[in-house]
Amino acid sequence: MFPLPTRFFVATGAGHGPTCEAAVDAARHAAGLGDANLVPVTGVLPLGVEQVKPRKIEVGGLRPAVVAEQGAPSGEPASAGLAWALREDHQGGYVVAGAGALSERRLKAELSARLAALSESRGVPLRKPRFAVAVSAPDDPPCHAAVAALVFLP
Repeated sequence: MFPLPTRFFVATGAGHGPTCEAAVDAARHAAGLGDANLVPVTGVLPLGVEQVKPRKIEVGGLRPAVVAEQGAPSGEPASAGLAWALREDHQGGYVVAGAGALSERRLKAELSARLAALSESRGVPLRKPRFAVAVSAPDDPPCHAAVAALVFLP
């Protein structure tokens, strides 16, 4: 079990490779996360959590994270992103992730809509959201990928 996070960082990257899986791995490496074991979690920011600059994770280190990743063959777009916002009542916050064949603008709009729906369903107003989006170059042959991750730290 992981301790309650007190900090988090956000990292993005884009990469290419001979397969979409290899391109996603290259994008993780570009984000500085290639040698980490990221454990998927839902997007709840705990009370008092603080955003910090990206940190190096030890090889094989386990870290809970909210991750978005998208691979695509050459010629098709690929983007991955996150949006996060703190609650107005200072009781933590929320993170949403998304990926697809979307422009940065379209992905940010979708992420904003997800945060708004989350806020409405909980009846909790949120502060202004922040975004982290990676868009990979669709002309990178034969495959390319984008990754965005919010990584929790103890």
